[in-house]
Parts: sequence; structure tokens; C-alpha cells
Amino acid sequence: MKSFLRFVLPLLLGFGLVYVVFRGQDFSKIGATIRSANIFWLLLCAFLALLSNVSRAIRWKTLLEPLNHFPSTVHTTFAVMFGYLANLAFPRLGEVSRCGALKKTDNIPLDVSLGTVIAERIIDLLFLMFITLATVFLNTDTLFVPILKWLNTKYSINLSLKESIFGLIAAIGIGLLVLFWIYKGVLKKENKDTNAAPTTGKLASFMQGLGNGLKTIFRLQSPKTFWFHSFFIWLMYYLMIICIIKSIPQTSMLGFNEALLVLVIGSFGFVAPVQGGIGAYHAAVSWSLVLIAQSLPNFDISSENALAFATLSHSSQMVFVLIFGLVAVFGIFVNKSIKS
Repeated sequence: MKSFLRFVLPLLLGFGLVYVVFRGQDFSKIGATIRSANIFWLLLCAFLALLSNVSRAIRWKTLLEPLNHFPSTVHTTFAVMFGYLANLAFPRLGEVSRCGALKKTDNIPLDVSLGTVIAERIIDLLFLMFITLATVFLNTDTLFVPILKWLNTKYSINLSLKESIFGLIAAIGIGLLVLFWIYKGVLKKENKDTNAAPTTGKLASFMQGLGNGLKTIFRLQSPKTFWFHSFFIWLMYYLMIICIIKSIPQTSMLGFNEALLVLVIGSFGFVAPVQGGIGAYHAAVSWSLVLIAQSLPNFDISSENALAFATLSHSSQMVFVLIFGLVAVFGIFVNKSIKS
């Protein structure tokens, strides 16, 4: 029942978001916009997605090498793609699933590979935070001016652009300090009280696991390779968004800053606890385009075109994951059969 609910509840949430986002929209216009997409840009986007996953697989290898495990790039790529496929069924299952796939092909213990995946996720989170801050400063007018106008109209709160940016930085700083305080408090309580509640113990163990995974980064045999691929992965994500932007006539005039904004907001949509970011990604990306339209005088996009862009971007990624995920399943099965 627990596994059933883990599958059904996020799926219902995702479809609920899809219903809210697409309610009252003209589906014929959405379909027409999607059909007008340039196939060249979509194929280029798929190629860049493949490069990003191979790069992620190579980066994963650099984390396993200090632990005396040396899987092939093909096996780690299969495992990465299998993990993305598993996420379509159960959110957040992909990390464990790709470690299980690598155990099948290279007999690497789950606890070892999972620690390296945690380290990967920490680095990806740091990159996302850095890119988010850069995006905020590069798109201050796009992000803050409509919000400030709404606050002034709705609640008569008249803030300047500098005041709102300072407030955001202060809020982020306070949030980080609170998280650090919670982290230190939980570990301190865990060390003093060996009979701590199970929930507290699990939280402390998880945080310690994050710390141990992060230590792996400082024992890298190929640090330049690791950091190159960490940067390259996000570069490919950025270029993929640009490809989708260029594929549709209604969005092709957007610039590099706007593409960065769509990437960041869409990334947070994928983080939502629903299968493949369904619904959440559509809402986030379409909202980002509407927000951009309010600040660019020459960019006029309807809600249908914004949703068409979000649908095309999301569905192209899902098709890619399904195709290459199934290829990965076949590759893992064949490898296991040969070994047995």
C-alpha cells in the first residue's frame, strides 16, 4: 500500500496541476504551435541531451575511482539513463535505481555508489544556486518590476528595486543560517542522546551521509575532469532550452538572459515531487514566459503559446528518457545475461 501511494499520490498531484494549468485553454492553438516547431532544433536538443547524460556518467566515474571502482562509461551511462526512467514511475527513485543498475553490471555496493550520487546532487544544487543568483541579477527588471507593481497596487507597498533585491539576499542568508543551525542542533542532539527518536536519528544519518558524500569530492584523482563535466552538464541544459526557444517562431526572438530564466524556473519545476515534473514544469515554464512578456515590449506571447512551449520542452525530454531509458534497460539485461 505504501508503494502504491508513493506512485499514485504524486501522479494525481501532477495531473491535478496539468488540469489547473490547461483549464480553459484553446487546445487547437496549442497543437498548431507545437506542429510548427522546427525539427532540426528538436533533434539538436536531443543530441545535446545525450551529451549531457554521457557527461554525467563520466563525472560519476571520477567519483567512483577514489573508491577503487572503475566501471566503463557505457555502464555508467546505462545506469544514469535507467535512473531517469525510474523517476517517471516514482519521484526520487532514480538515484537508488541507477546505483542498483551499476551493482548489476559492475557489482559495486549500493552504499558506496549512493554516497557518490549524494555528492553529485550536492554539486548540482550548488550549481543551481549559483545560476539562480546570476539569473536574478541578469533579469532584475523581468523578475521584480511586475511583482513590485502588484504589491503596490494590491497592498500599497512601495518598494524600490534595490530594496527588494537587498531583501531577497537577506532572506536567503537568513535561510542558510537557519538550515546550518538545524544541522548543528540535530547532530549535537544525536551525539548526546543515543536513544534519540527514530525520526531524529534518520535525519542525522542522512545529514552525515551528505557530509561523507561531499568528502569524496576532495579525494578525486581527476578533479579537472570532474569540474569540467559539472560545468558542461549545465551548459548542455542551457543550450537545450535555447534549441526549444529557437524551434518555435513565437519564442525565437528571446535572448540568452531570457533562456537562462526559463532554465532556472523550469529546473525548479522538475524538482517538484511528481513523476517527471509533469504539471509543475508546465506551470513554471509557461509562467516564466508570461513574466518575460510583461517586461519585453516586442515579445507578445499568448497563454496557449506559452503552454505549447512548455509542453514541447517537457514532452521532448520525456520521449528522450523513454527511448534511451529502454535502451539502457536492454543493455543492463544483456550485460547481466552475459556475466551469468
